[in-house]
Amino acid sequence: GQQWFARFYRLINERIGWRDHAFYREALTACLRIFFFDICHWLHERVGTRLEVSSRSYHLFEQFLDLVQKNYKHERSVKWYSDRLCLTPKYLSEIVKQASGRTARQWLMAFVLIEIKSLLRNTDYSIKQIAQEMNFSSQSSFGKYFHHATGLAPKEYRNG
Repeated sequence: GQQWFARFYRLINERIGWRDHAFYREALTACLRIFFFDICHWLHERVGTRLEVSSRSYHLFEQFLDLVQKNYKHERSVKWYSDRLCLTPKYLSEIVKQASGRTARQWLMAFVLIEIKSLLRNTDYSIKQIAQEMNFSSQSSFGKYFHHATGLAPKEYRNG
């Protein structure tokens, strides 16, 4: 289980660097969805009937993922997504965690980081332009966010 997840994560990170892939964004999105469903399957097999997730919960989780996919560049707040789904942030977080084993915040961060890494590796945009593209209030806050999540400065990641 864990080795497979680690390999798949490395595959996603590797695909981020495929500059000449005509459909790289679509391929990354498909990889993330496969990764999500495989995590759900793995959890279901490990936890079995103890994991009582209703079809409504899965439906809400899918709606959450669709919203994230469409809005992650501009919205990183769980509250924003919960408002769109007419749920409280706490309830949305519970549903997401129950359905996937990951928090709503972790899903948001995963989408944001994949996009940032892709922009750093596949474009000539300046760090400031990427910060603006991803709706950060400043280049400094962008750098802090990326460093906190990866342990690297954006420039280090780009050059590494």
